Amino acid sequence: MGLPVFLYNTQGIRDGEDDKEEQRRVDFYAKRNFVEKNFATNTNVNQSLINNVLLNNFFRESINNIFPIDDGMNDILNNYYNNNNDAYYRDNEINGSEINYDFKLNSRNDCILSDEVNEYLNKGYENLIYQKNNDEKFWIYYYNNFIVSDILFFDFNSNITYKIDAETYSIDISKISFIDCKYVGGNCTKLMVVISSLSGELYLFEIENGNIIFKKFNIGHNTKILNVWLGLIDQNLILSFNLNYGIIITNVMTNRNYAIPIECQNLNITNAKIDFPGLTIFNSSEIYFVSNFLDATARGQINEIKIMKRENELFESITYKMISSRPTLLVETNQRLLSISNCHTSINSNTVNWYKDTHTILQKNNLITNYEENAPKYQYSILNDFLVVCEDHLYDTTLIIYKYSKISNEWLFLGFTDIKSKFNLKKIKNLSITRFNTNFIINLLNDKNEKYEFDII
Repeated sequence: MGLPVFLYNTQGIRDGEDDKEEQRRVDFYAKRNFVEKNFATNTNVNQSLINNVLLNNFFRESINNIFPIDDGMNDILNNYYNNNNDAYYRDNEINGSEINYDFKLNSRNDCILSDEVNEYLNKGYENLIYQKNNDEKFWIYYYNNFIVSDILFFDFNSNITYKIDAETYSIDISKISFIDCKYVGGNCTKLMVVISSLSGELYLFEIENGNIIFKKFNIGHNTKILNVWLGLIDQNLILSFNLNYGIIITNVMTNRNYAIPIECQNLNITNAKIDFPGLTIFNSSEIYFVSNFLDATARGQINEIKIMKRENELFESITYKMISSRPTLLVETNQRLLSISNCHTSINSNTVNWYKDTHTILQKNNLITNYEENAPKYQYSILNDFLVVCEDHLYDTTLIIYKYSKISNEWLFLGFTDIKSKFNLKKIKNLSITRFNTNFIINLLNDKNEKYEFDII
């Protein structure tokens, strides 16, 4: 006896097929003329095959514009990963560059932001949302209300500001889940921006020489997009994440969406972070990690990252980095900053050793409380093996530097400096560490919207 009709493997519509070919496929399946794929009449079908076939039918019956990933798209993603993996590891190893225990800060370049930007940032902290893009080269600002509709992108290395008016493009700011941006081309004159929405849309902008090209992609009805990643825009692809479909790949040239399924529908997830090809999903009390969603085996093994939490401790944000060639999660809670090494293995799920690679970097203690309630009092930035933290206290503003130890998997304290007494800097709103050649550079933005650069010497 053969398999029931609904278990036969049906192929999704492939990129580049015209309407006639699409209709042929619809008619083809409607007639049950299954000649493209022949299965043996053996009823001993493994569960993986059944799951894949049922999943194909789920996509085919879906009203959304999402299809299962095909071989062609899978090859594109794997080729990109294989060709860029070695370069990624090289970029995360700094040869001949160190920060010493007796480091000093040397003022490099001070910059007062334009009157327009200064006025924008001075509208108050109550509804101001601040984030960095995925490669942490931009500071992004927008207000979570309907009074201020502009979204600002500040390239702090070049002191260039870009602006998008959300109202002009009918973007509901209250439903924005994440914003990513990236320069394309070698001269950094063209900026690509993507905005993901909890209502299932992606908004893509190409900004060059003051001109804006806009495209909107409707991923699907009631398809909450929790995160978006623009790293493959050079390949005309945008990656996003949804609980029902998993990783969604959007081809911006054909408007076709493909999905890499990840079985997490039953998890109470509110946040996600794509770090190709890894994925971290979490809420205020749970963290799950997929090391490589391109690998069918890996994405079927969602690893829960266990942490011994303190009373009333909640997860706030997560950063994934390759540190000394080791996958590492930096977890910020409402009480401290944690580092979790080897998060790609199952060690954190082991009942005996799950705490082994979890280390507290610092506590959030005695932070300043005498200015705006929602103002940031604590900032951090990571580059390769180095972590920079800035804390605002009542009598000082402390900048601390840590270095990751390959031996102990811990962050070693290199030292600190009081930038309030030395440079009259306080109430730091933004912090990023970057590298130019072999020099480390710290970028700061204070409460007066003055931007400072320091060489670490």
